[in-house]
Amino acid sequence: MCMGTIVMANIKKVSYAAADPYCGMAHLVKTEPYYSSQNISCVYEGKELEQFQLTIQSYCELRYIEQGADGYVLGKFAELCPAAVKTAERLFKTKWLDKAAEEGKDVGEVFDHIITEIKSLGNA
Repeated sequence: MCMGTIVMANIKKVSYAAADPYCGMAHLVKTEPYYSSQNISCVYEGKELEQFQLTIQSYCELRYIEQGADGYVLGKFAELCPAAVKTAERLFKTKWLDKAAEEGKDVGEVFDHIITEIKSLGNA
């Protein structure tokens, strides 16, 4: 969600799964004077939620790369969570997430599958 929208909606607590090294905004509540004056609490939820989110974002980035984009954003995600990018690459080869969407798989099932894939890498 846009930080401006958070401020205008008077939201005081924001939970997020992953730091976004490309265009994340959570750091603004500490570094930007106006946002810090709004007393917004940003809570990092991390680990499995971060791995899940970054796997899905990486999968999307792989689509963009397939269409000719450079790999800059994917590289940033790999610095933050290499297992998520490796998992996205594995899933993208078989278009697993596309098939899951077509089949109407429940998000819980998708989450479990992604986390199982990450754990199978042995470094999660």
